[in-house]
Amino acid sequence: MVSRFACALVVATAFSINVWTQQVSSSVTAPIHLPLTMTETADQTYKATLQVGIGSLPPMSIGFDTGSVGLELFAVAGIPGNGTVCTNETFSVSYGNPLRVTYGGVICYGEVTLAGVISTPRIPFGLLRSLTYCAPGYQCNTPQENYAEGIYGIFGAGISPAAVNLPNPLRTLPGAYGKRFMLRLKANSGEQSFLVLAPLWRYDAAIFPQFKQTVGALNLPVYDKGKGCILVNGKETGVCSFVSFDTGNGVPWLHVTVPNLPTVIGSNGDTYVASGTTIGLAPRMGGTSAVSLVAGATFAGEFRYADQSSDLINVSIQAFLGNDVTYDGEQGVITVAPISAEQAR
Repeated sequence: MVSRFACALVVATAFSINVWTQQVSSSVTAPIHLPLTMTETADQTYKATLQVGIGSLPPMSIGFDTGSVGLELFAVAGIPGNGTVCTNETFSVSYGNPLRVTYGGVICYGEVTLAGVISTPRIPFGLLRSLTYCAPGYQCNTPQENYAEGIYGIFGAGISPAAVNLPNPLRTLPGAYGKRFMLRLKANSGEQSFLVLAPLWRYDAAIFPQFKQTVGALNLPVYDKGKGCILVNGKETGVCSFVSFDTGNGVPWLHVTVPNLPTVIGSNGDTYVASGTTIGLAPRMGGTSAVSLVAGATFAGEFRYADQSSDLINVSIQAFLGNDVTYDGEQGVITVAPISAEQAR
C-alpha cells in the first residue's frame, strides 16, 4: 500500500511518451505497452506514475500502486461533470505504514482512459474530499492541497481484496487486456518503463500463487496474498510468510520473525536489517530466489523489521526494478522474471 504518497514531494524526471504493440500471431491478443514515468523522491526511493484521463478531463499523472485496489482521486476539479457523476455513497481510506492519514469521500462513476490508448467502461472510483485524521507529529495535506500540488490520486492495481468496494480499473478492460498485466520498471532515467496489458507468458518466471479466491467489486475475482520463502545471504531460513509486491511502498518491510537475521537499531529506536545483508524471496521452500534485495545504510536502503506478528514481507517497488512482474487477475498468480537484454529493447 502507499506509505508516503500524500506527504512527500517528488523530483520528477519525465520521459517522452510512445506507445507500441508487439506483433504476435493472429490467434493471440497483441500486448499493449503503456509508458510509465519513474520518479525519484527526495528520500531517493522510486515511484511509478501513469497518465490517466477521467471522463473528458485532460489526462493526469497518477501514482501506480499494486499494493491497493481501486482508483482514488484527490478533490479533482471538474468532478462531478465532464462525463462523470457522483453518488451520496461515502467511504474513507487510510494511508501510511504505520497509519499517517485518513481521508473521506464519495463514490463516483466514469470512463477511465489509460495513456490516451485504451479505456475502461463506466466504472466506480473514489473522490476524496476531506481530511479526517492526521497522526500526531505529521503534517498532512488536505485532498485539495494534494490536488494543488499535482498529487492527483492513486491508481490501485492490486488483485487482493480491497478495503473499499472499488475495482482495479485494469480488470475492467476488454478481453485479455483485463485479465493480465505486467510491469517493467527501470530506475535508469535513460530507459523507458512500461505497463504491459495482455503480456506474453514468461516460461522462465518464478510463480507466486495467491490464495483464497473470493469475489470483489463488479463481481471480479480477488485473491488473498500468496506466500514466499525468505533467504538471508543466500541461505534458507525456513520462514515462508505472506508476501506483497507493492509499488506504492518505497522500501521493504519485514513483518515476520526471521531467526538469526542480522539487525541494527537506528537512532530513532527502530530496528532495521543490517547494511549489506541480502534478503532473497523464493516461491517455495528450496526454490531459487526470484528476488534479491541488499539492505543499505541510507533511508532508501533501510529495510524495516517491525510488527513481526503480521507474518508478511513487503518487498516494495525495489523488487520490480530490473524485473518483469506480471499480475494475472484471472488465475490469481504473480510471476517474476529478470528483464533480458533483448526484452529491454
